[in-house]
Amino acid sequence: MHPFIVHFPIAFLMLYALCELLRFQKITVQPFWFYLKASLSIIGVISALAAIITGGMIEAMFRSIPEKNAIVPVHEMWAMITLIIFAIPAIAYLITWMQAPECAKSLERCTSIKKISNALSPLAKKVLTTKIVVPLALIGLVSVSITGGLGGAMVHGINFDPTVAFIYNLFF
Repeated sequence: MHPFIVHFPIAFLMLYALCELLRFQKITVQPFWFYLKASLSIIGVISALAAIITGGMIEAMFRSIPEKNAIVPVHEMWAMITLIIFAIPAIAYLITWMQAPECAKSLERCTSIKKISNALSPLAKKVLTTKIVVPLALIGLVSVSITGGLGGAMVHGINFDPTVAFIYNLFF
C-alpha cells in the first residue's frame, strides 16, 4: 500500500510549499489563493500520515536486507520531521478556515471544536501572516526531498539517480 500512497504527500506538499514561496501580489490577493494553499497543505499532511502508517507496515521487509537496514530509521525520522514541519501551517490553515463565516456557522453546534478553534486562532494567524510560513515551506521542501531521496535509495538503489546518491551520501 505504501508505494501507492507515498507519492501523494510528496506531490501535495511540494506543490503547497511552492505556492507558499510564490509571493507575487497579483496571485496572493486572489480569494482562491488561501483555499488552494490550505487544501494542498491539509490534504498533504493527511496523506503523509497515511504514508507513514503504511510505511511502518512494510518496515520489516527492508530491515531484513542488510544494505537497506541502515536507511530505514533515517528515512522514518525524516518522514516524521517532514510531517511535523508541514503540520504547523496545515493546522494553522485549518483553524483559519474554520473561522471563516461560511464555516463558523456550521461549527456553532460543535462548541468544543469552536472553543479550541477560537483559542488557537491568534496563533494560527501569526503562523500564516508573519514570515514563519515561508521558512517552514522552504525547510519542508528540503525535508520532503530528503525523505523521498532516502525512500528512493531503499527501493531503487543508491545509484538510481544523482540526487538520490547525493542525499544518501549525506547520511552514510
